[in-house]
Amino acid sequence: MSESLVQMFLDYWTEFGEYICERFCEISNSGIPTLLDVNWTIRLDMARKKIPKMSEAKLILELLTDQGLKIYEMPREELIKLRDVVNEIQKHVDLLVFDTLLH
Repeated sequence: MSESLVQMFLDYWTEFGEYICERFCEISNSGIPTLLDVNWTIRLDMARKKIPKMSEAKLILELLTDQGLKIYEMPREELIKLRDVVNEIQKHVDLLVFDTLLH
């Protein structure tokens, strides 16, 4: 692995590592379970005749662990933050792949 690749990972982890760890700690309340599977859905409540206002979207994560099922609802603001972090991760992965292809 090239030194620039290692440095890129260290820079990324320094910037986003704490946020990622905090988010996963908030999801798990039972120590350190082993994650077995993840199911997710985005819930959109549509407006109806009697209820004209549409609710905000929510992300529902179902984390199946060796200690049971953990369900986490993520409101829109957190969903946007997660999207931004995932986009940053994707940018770095793309750079790693591109760098690997060049060498």
